[in-house]
Amino acid sequence: MKLLVETLFPNDMYIDVSGFSVSVPTSITYIFEWIFHIFFITVCTLWRRFSQPRIQDFSLNDPQISKRHYPNNQTAFPIIALFLSSIALPFGLSITTTYFNKQVYSKKQLYWNIHVNCLSTLTANSLQVFVVSILKNLVGKPRPDFISRCSPDYNLQLPTPSRTADVSICRNNARGRVLQVGFQSFPSGHAAVVSTNFMMLFVLLAKNLKVFKSRDSISGFVYGIPIFMILLVNSTSISDHRHFMSDVIAGDVIGLASSFASLGLYYKNPLLLNETSYLKPYGPRRFFLNRVSQQSASSKLNNGDIGEFVFDEDIDDNANQNKANSDETKDNHYNSDREQPVASLKLSSFLRNGKE
Repeated sequence: MKLLVETLFPNDMYIDVSGFSVSVPTSITYIFEWIFHIFFITVCTLWRRFSQPRIQDFSLNDPQISKRHYPNNQTAFPIIALFLSSIALPFGLSITTTYFNKQVYSKKQLYWNIHVNCLSTLTANSLQVFVVSILKNLVGKPRPDFISRCSPDYNLQLPTPSRTADVSICRNNARGRVLQVGFQSFPSGHAAVVSTNFMMLFVLLAKNLKVFKSRDSISGFVYGIPIFMILLVNSTSISDHRHFMSDVIAGDVIGLASSFASLGLYYKNPLLLNETSYLKPYGPRRFFLNRVSQQSASSKLNNGDIGEFVFDEDIDDNANQNKANSDETKDNHYNSDREQPVASLKLSSFLRNGKE
């Protein structure tokens, strides 16, 4: 990606957006990232919906797959409720709580935090949708209500109790949507979606509301929101006879793993739960570093010059290390804030000459 961008743009270019001078090459990489994840989620969802899962033989006398089938409009947690509570709500709360911290962050940092919050949540969903879609069609596990979906034709010669049957005895078409979905029990897509989005919501709320810094009832309430929603969706998936307990647990594991993987891509120290280091987003990616020496970067950083200077991940570690060594000789107050110039410098190179 870096080589492609530097080939298309021999020099860094800037455009004015709402009073900010924004780097065009950097913006293009993030626009591409947004488009890619939205497209990828759409493709995986359509593939899971319209492709045929692996068809398994089954026993007509198996009580585990003989539960009643509830139509979608009779389930306790329909798809529209899942979308509103598990996707729209986390995105909305994440943006809202970040915006309410505008007295803490500069305008540049505020917009950047909202962008990173939403993009990291989108990336986590992209990961979980991919894994869930592959496993659902590859495993082909019957749902608890599979016999009801099948609606066996008992006028046919049925297999003996000791033998398994296949879909040829089903009244419902083997290629029909109702029957095919009956072979997509593992893992639970509902559980994966809700665990992914509410875990992302939890860590972002924990940062914006500073629950690790406070000891009041708000902290417990913030902790309780994702746990309650995850338990609610999981329990209704079981009570609606859509999934087994093992399906739900697998979906939760996939969702949690996807969320933490995404947090690691966009945030520093996502698991270090303290008020100074918790969930700091990485700065914007930068290009054209061949025109900037590491010595110059270190010199400007140590001198506190964080103006319009191109900064990038490639020199981030060296600059941080040099600054850390320099700060060892200074007082504790300045030492505790030494990461702030790095973040300001990185963001200033992306949004130049911005109005605060």
